[in-house]
Amino acid sequence: MAFCAFTACSDVPMPYEDPNNSQDSTKTQGVYLDESFASSFGKFTPVTVKGTAWAIDYSTAKATGYDNSSKETVESEAYIVSSPVDLSKSTAANLQFDYILRYVRTGQTENKVLITDNYTGDPTTTTWTDITGTLTEGSDWNTFSTYKKNIPAEFIGKSNVVVALMYSCTTTSSTIEVKNLTLKEGSVDETGGETPQPGTYLNTPETAWTVAEAIQKITENDGNALSGEAYVKGIISSIDFYNETYKSLSYYISDDGSSTNTLQIYSGKGIDGADFSSKNDLKVGQTVVVRGTLKAFDGKNEMDKNNQLISVSGGDTPQPTTGLNASFAAGDEGFTIKDISLSGTLTYVWKYDSDNKYMKAGAYAGGKNNPAQSMIVSPAFSLEGLSTATLTYDQAAKYIGNAADELQVLASTDGTNWTKLTPSAYPTGKDWTFVGTTCDMSAFAGKKTVYVAFQYTSTADAAPTWEVKNVVVK
Repeated sequence: MAFCAFTACSDVPMPYEDPNNSQDSTKTQGVYLDESFASSFGKFTPVTVKGTAWAIDYSTAKATGYDNSSKETVESEAYIVSSPVDLSKSTAANLQFDYILRYVRTGQTENKVLITDNYTGDPTTTTWTDITGTLTEGSDWNTFSTYKKNIPAEFIGKSNVVVALMYSCTTTSSTIEVKNLTLKEGSVDETGGETPQPGTYLNTPETAWTVAEAIQKITENDGNALSGEAYVKGIISSIDFYNETYKSLSYYISDDGSSTNTLQIYSGKGIDGADFSSKNDLKVGQTVVVRGTLKAFDGKNEMDKNNQLISVSGGDTPQPTTGLNASFAAGDEGFTIKDISLSGTLTYVWKYDSDNKYMKAGAYAGGKNNPAQSMIVSPAFSLEGLSTATLTYDQAAKYIGNAADELQVLASTDGTNWTKLTPSAYPTGKDWTFVGTTCDMSAFAGKKTVYVAFQYTSTADAAPTWEVKNVVVK
């Protein structure tokens, strides 16, 4: 859309404010907002409801709940809100910005583009219209996508229009970087509402990679998402969780059905993209071919969300793996987190520490000890053919009150009814030195299906930090 200077076209009706009449002599004709975010938020105001605020970083407006120094995710909700824009004389307007969005987790992270003509001064009490459409997730920190959206007709002609970018996260964090945001007169071909097209296929169902090959491809690509979708064949080693909202399953596969060298199939769909109805739709021991985008996330090799099941076979009577070997060197090894009770500001207790390669539990948050109980449960394994069995693991802990109550180890044959085991030793609680520990599991020798669990308990008086690795049962 072409524009001319008002000195030469003084009789042309103005669809927007005449910048010559504005108090801001630098305002460009037909441009209502123009923020690069190179060094400041400009006409945007950061508003932090909880957690981590938006920041100017790498010459962008950046939002993330992940703290690099503590290696922790902080539950967050934060906005950047524009100053009011007068569209009373506008005939059409559009919003554009460049962005990089990474580490999206369905149901755990949100990134929204919002608009209103009745901003209350508080983003949580304002009635917003969501104009986000689809934001494309990137695979590196160099390639920016462009968001283009026409302002909805109900806001054209209004004199007090406000736009905002909203970020939120719970237990895991996405990161978004935004630059070169403009709100201009005129219409555009929109990109924000388009569905990203799937990439090229890197192989075929007949040439599906093994899990080992898939992990190697991820490693060779420095953990970044591969350039296209890949087919991977493996045996289901554990079913992680079912997402009621998205009707998807997260599960683990390996080449031999064991809990080592696994690939997480995150938030996947069924054959032909069908919804799953429960965790029982797939079985441990079944052989599957799955197609999706391979990458590493938080130290874990995975096939990203929106993956699709291509085929499934076998597994009618899956046989658990004999023994257990979970070092946590490459991920959570198929262990499942089960929160029994949380309090205060806690959103989680256990997490996988990808930097230090262990599972870690703690309930100190908000400057206080928070009562909680949570456990990590191993995949099913077998002790058939054994007359004795021993669990060994390395553990470290500090801030202990009563270790026997707070740092418990359990075993079960059904994953529901648990027997408390007796550890040979506990950490001193004075330092982070790992202590080699054993538990006699002979009572479970010969059993076809066995689980072990590490149960953490905290109180208002004591909230230890507990670290566990190198878990072996044989």
